[in-house]
Amino acid sequence: MKKLSHELPDIRSHKRFQLWKLLSSIGALLLLIFSLVNLADQNYRLGGMLLAFSLVILLIFLTYRRSDNSGRAMTSLNIIIIFFCLYLLISGGRDNTGILWIYPVLITTLSVNVFRSAAITGGTLVLISTLLLFTPLSDFITAEYSQTTATRFIVTLTLLYIISLIGLHYEQQAYRTIQAMHNQDLHKLAYYDGLTGLPNRNSFKRKLARIVPRTHSKHQYLGLLYIDLDNFHTVNDLYGHQTGDQLLVTFAESLQHTVRTRDLVAKGDGEGESESGNLARLAGDEFVVLLSDLKHPADAAAIAQRILMQFDGGFEAGGLVHPIHASIGIAVSQNESGEESTLLRDAEVAMNEAKRSGGNTFQFFTDEISQIVYRSQKIESGLSEAIESKSFHLVYMPIYDCQTLKIVGIEALLRSNHPSLEGIGPDEFIPVAESKGRIKWLDKWVLENALHELTNLQQIGFDGVLCVNMSGAELHTDKYPQIVAKTLKKHGINPKYLEIEITETALVADNVKSVDILRRLRELGITLSLDDFGTGYTTFSQLINYPVNSLKIDRSFVAGIFSQNDTRRKMVEIILNLAEIYKLRIVAEGVETREQFEYLKNIGCHYAQGYLFSKPLSVSELVTLLEYQRVSESI
Repeated sequence: MKKLSHELPDIRSHKRFQLWKLLSSIGALLLLIFSLVNLADQNYRLGGMLLAFSLVILLIFLTYRRSDNSGRAMTSLNIIIIFFCLYLLISGGRDNTGILWIYPVLITTLSVNVFRSAAITGGTLVLISTLLLFTPLSDFITAEYSQTTATRFIVTLTLLYIISLIGLHYEQQAYRTIQAMHNQDLHKLAYYDGLTGLPNRNSFKRKLARIVPRTHSKHQYLGLLYIDLDNFHTVNDLYGHQTGDQLLVTFAESLQHTVRTRDLVAKGDGEGESESGNLARLAGDEFVVLLSDLKHPADAAAIAQRILMQFDGGFEAGGLVHPIHASIGIAVSQNESGEESTLLRDAEVAMNEAKRSGGNTFQFFTDEISQIVYRSQKIESGLSEAIESKSFHLVYMPIYDCQTLKIVGIEALLRSNHPSLEGIGPDEFIPVAESKGRIKWLDKWVLENALHELTNLQQIGFDGVLCVNMSGAELHTDKYPQIVAKTLKKHGINPKYLEIEITETALVADNVKSVDILRRLRELGITLSLDDFGTGYTTFSQLINYPVNSLKIDRSFVAGIFSQNDTRRKMVEIILNLAEIYKLRIVAEGVETREQFEYLKNIGCHYAQGYLFSKPLSVSELVTLLEYQRVSESI
C-alpha cells in the first residue's frame, strides 16, 4: 500500500514540472524581449539587468529540463524570482512602473509551487519588501515611492499572497481526497476478486503467513478447506459464462453464510480486515476457508459437510438448478514450522484426491494422499528426458491490430513432442521446470529458436513483433539481459522487434534486482509486456515501478465481458483507463466471439489475440496466413 500512494504524487509532480518548464521558457523569452527594447532605448542599466535575469532563468531551465529533481528546479526558480521582484522594487523599473509587474510574477510563481514552498517564497518577498519600504533599509531603494503608494503595494501584495495560499490549500485538500480514493480503489483491485468481492489469492496468502505463526504460538489447530466446484465447466458450456459468473457470486455469498462466524479466525490481526478475509476465491471455481480454534482436526469435517449440504438436489443460481457439487480438501496443522508454505498446497492435494474419488465429498490430507505427487515426479522425469533430447517445438499465436485486423505480432508458445510428456501441456510441465530449476534452459531455448524463426519470417516480409515469455527466475538472473543482447546480435534482429512477456505472478517478488533486470532489458531497445493482467497477483503500483510497455488483459476478464454481473466489464474498462494514464498498450487475450472483439475495439483496446482470429500455428501455417494477408492487402 505504501507504493500505491506514490503513483498520483509522481503524476502530479510531473505535471507541475511540465508547467514550470513552460512558464520558465516563456518568462525567459519575455525578459529577453524587454531587455532588448530597453537597450534599444539606451536604457542600458535596466536592459542589462533584464538580460541577466533572462539568461539566469534560461540557464536554470537548461540545467533541469531533463532532470528528475523537480524540487531543486522549483527552488532555484523561486530564488531568482525573489531577486527579480526585489530588483524591480528597488530600481522602479521603467518609468517607476516596476512594482506593477511584481503582482503577476508573484501569482504565476506561486501557482506552480506546492503549498509549503509557495508560503516560503511569497512570505519571503512580502517580508523583505516591507523592510525595504518601511525601515531604514529604504535607503537602498533608488526609486521614489510615496507613503500611500508603498502602503498600497504592500497591502495588495499581501492580499494576493494570502489569496494564492488559500487557493493552494484547497487544491491540496482536494488532491489528498482524490489520492485517498485512488489508493482505496487500487487496493481493492489488487487484493480482492473483482467478481465475488472476496480476497484473492495474493491477499489470502499474505493473511495465511500472518495467521499461522500466531496459531502455532497458542498451540491451536489451524484448518484450511480448499473447495473446487465439480462440473462447473458444464454450466459455462451449456448456459454461458454469464450464468457461470452468477453461480460463482451466489456460491460466494452462500459460503459466507454457511461458515459460522465462530468457525473463522477472529478479527483484529493488525490490519483491520473483516472476517470475510478468511474466505477467498483463488481462481476460477476454487475457494478456500481458513479455520482456527479447532478443538480437534475432525471438527473441520463438520464444516466441510455443511458446505457440501448446499449442493443437495443441485445448486440454484440465476433461477436455474445446476447439477454441480464440490470437492473439498482439508489440511490441518499444529505447532509445525513452515506450515504457511505447505498448508495451502496440502489442502489442494487433498482436494484433487477428493475430486478423483468422484467428487461431492471431502478428503483430509494424509501421507497416502501425498503419493499423488507421483504425477509431478513423472512430469519431472519426462521433462528431463525432453530437455536431454531437445524434444520441443514452437507454435505461434498471431496478434491482430483491432482497427486494421492486420497481424502486428506473434507470440511464441512452447510445446513438447517427447513420448514421456504425451498429453502433458506447458501449463503442467512449465511449473515443474520452474520448481526444479530447469526453466532457464527452456527460456534460452525458446529465445534462441524463436529469434531464428523470426529471421526467416522477416525475409518473407513480416515486420511485426515477436513476443517471447520470460519466467520469473530470470528476474533474478544478472546475465539474462546479456543473453538476450547476445542472441539478438547473433541473429541480426533489431531489438524493437522483440517483446518479452512477464506474468503477474513473477512480479510478486518486488525487489530492486527485478527492477534492475527489467530496466536493463528496456535499455537494449526491446519492449516489455505484463501477461495475464488482472488476475489479482500484482499491485497496480507495479505499473509505475516496473518499466512495462503493454498489458495483456487476462482471458477470464475477456470471457466475462457480457456476464450478468458487470464487474469484469468494469475491470476491463478500468484497466484500459489506467493504461491510458500510464501510456501503455493493451492486448486482449482469449477473444473468442465477434461481440467480445467489437466491444473491446470500441472502448479503445489496441490489439487482440484468440481463437476468433486464429489458433496457435506451426511455422508453415503461419507463413501461409501471412502470405494470404499480404495478397489480400494488395487486392
